[in-house]
Amino acid sequence: MIDKDHLEEVNSTYIEHFIYAGKFTLLTLLAFFLALIHTFIPWLFPYSAFNIQKKIVKDAEEIFTRTR
Repeated sequence: MIDKDHLEEVNSTYIEHFIYAGKFTLLTLLAFFLALIHTFIPWLFPYSAFNIQKKIVKDAEEIFTRTR
């Protein structure tokens, strides 16, 4: 659970990590609400939550595999 070397492992500064972790959190929250709406009204936002999740994974892979 606690990994004091996490920033080094992801090759990131505290501020960089704060920014993209915050972005991922907000996108995840958005995906949650869109999926919740879609649960009750299936014709609204049929692929929105899925597409947001794909974007999160794509962006995370780019960030975590970059080199300095």
